Amino acid sequence: MSHALNKSGATRLGFALLLKFFEVEARFPESAQEVPTAAVEYVVQQVKVPAEAWAHYDWQSKAIQRHRGEIRAAYGFRANTEEDQDRLAAWLATELCPVELSRDRLAAAVVARCRNDHIELDMNSRLDLCLDLTAAGATPP
Repeated sequence: MSHALNKSGATRLGFALLLKFFEVEARFPESAQEVPTAAVEYVVQQVKVPAEAWAHYDWQSKAIQRHRGEIRAAYGFRANTEEDQDRLAAWLATELCPVELSRDRLAAAVVARCRNDHIELDMNSRLDLCLDLTAAGATPP
């Protein structure tokens, strides 16, 4: 959390919550509502910023993009690319789906693979579609 020390108010709390969420999920939340209330309450105590400040964190700012970059760098991750998505889809289709039918276990394997490769898991990617298709026995796009 030392990266949060040079920030203040909503920016400090937002950065700290993104950092903690990324630490656990290997991805960033899509919205403030995705961050559990218990996590907000815990981090508020750590960074000494009122919980109400979380509502003022700007999800469309350049600051959040900078925060994400700082957090990826701190954990040695990089952003997910289209090539990464293609490789993951091919891996799912050729190696995992022939032996695993559970969508939950396929999703867990994708998360583990992304963590291992230090690639940010992109929830807006085609991976959900690929998981659905490969679990159903179809070839992903």
